Amino acid sequence: MKWKKLKKNDEIKKQFYDYLEHVLTTYGKKDVLYYLVENSPGLLVFPDKDRGPVTGIDKTINGINSENTPVAVISIFTGECLHYPSFRDFKRAITKSEKLKSWANFHFDNYSELDHSKLKLNRENIDYSFLFESIIDFNIKKSRYINQNTH
Repeated sequence: MKWKKLKKNDEIKKQFYDYLEHVLTTYGKKDVLYYLVENSPGLLVFPDKDRGPVTGIDKTINGINSENTPVAVISIFTGECLHYPSFRDFKRAITKSEKLKSWANFHFDNYSELDHSKLKLNRENIDYSFLFESIIDFNIKKSRYINQNTH
């Protein structure tokens, strides 16, 4: 299987983690606690307390309160970083902008069925070691989904 060989290819894996380190360093998020958007290994969400406006009293320490914590949403796939007053505001913005909706949908394997209002965060840490394999698995699922729905 080509996918198994790809997962074990140390050179490609190194290039991926070099790229990831570059993206995170660019946005000042290297070695910072992050969250993943559920079912998307390509969207990392970070507390972004240095950017405003705060939408309420944020009592979390090194965490994200979905209603009150300003967030930085970083796409591993595109290298972009978007800033929102909260994760809740990010979800609302998706429903109001076709361009943002398309961008967000790109990060999910079942993108045509995505309900943006139900997006959830999974707490992670500062370890990125599993992302390479997760993104390969994600792309396998996405290609199967596309093949099933186009034939």
